[in-house]
This record gives sequence, structure tokens and C-alpha cells, in this order.
Amino acid sequence: MAASILPYPVVHDSGQDLARKTVCIKVERHRLGNSKKVSTSQVEVDTDKRLLHVSKRLFDSKEYTTIVNFDGEVTRYLEETCLPFERGIHLCPLQLLKQVDARMHEFAEYRRELVETFVSALP
Repeated sequence: MAASILPYPVVHDSGQDLARKTVCIKVERHRLGNSKKVSTSQVEVDTDKRLLHVSKRLFDSKEYTTIVNFDGEVTRYLEETCLPFERGIHLCPLQLLKQVDARMHEFAEYRRELVETFVSALP
């Protein structure tokens, strides 16, 4: 019995279709680092210091923790609403663009308030 050869299905360029129906959203957030590497020469231990990594937390602030948690909330919102692309970049369907844009402006304003609260709490 001879095997019949099936024709290849017609595949439309889904990349072009996706590009026409989405926009890229790139979100950058910056915040102070909260740790500092400590030299192992300042630590006395009975083990190989090459295997030891020591760091210290620079400050303990509930306001800072609130900002970190809020940044995670923004990321979750984008991951749930948009299509994943590359780290920090999301593809937003055009029909959701106004909604996502409005929400991102709300997030930005609230984050500004969180940062002001953090700065005012610093000694």
C-alpha cells in the first residue's frame, strides 16, 4: 500500500497578524538596592571562605517593602492582561489598550505616593 502524500496546510503569517493586533508595552521601574556585599575577610569562620557569601540589609522599612510588593502587583496585572513577550515587555491587544493605559497611569500615580511616603519615613 502506497502512502498518500498530503498537501501542506496553508499557514498565514501569524506574526504579521499578531503585530497588527497588539502593541508592545515596556515597563521600567527603578528602586534603591537594599543590600550590600560584605567582604569575607571581615568574617571569621572555620570553613573555606570561597564558599561563603555574605551580604547585609541596608535598611528595614515597611514602606520600602510596600513598594516592592506593589511592583509585583503591577507585573502580575500585566502578565494576566497582556501576552508575554520578553522580560519586561508585554504585548497588549489593541482592544485592551485604553484600559491598560488608564490602569498603568493609576499605578504610576499610586507608586509616586508610595515613594514619597518611603522618602518621608527615612531619617
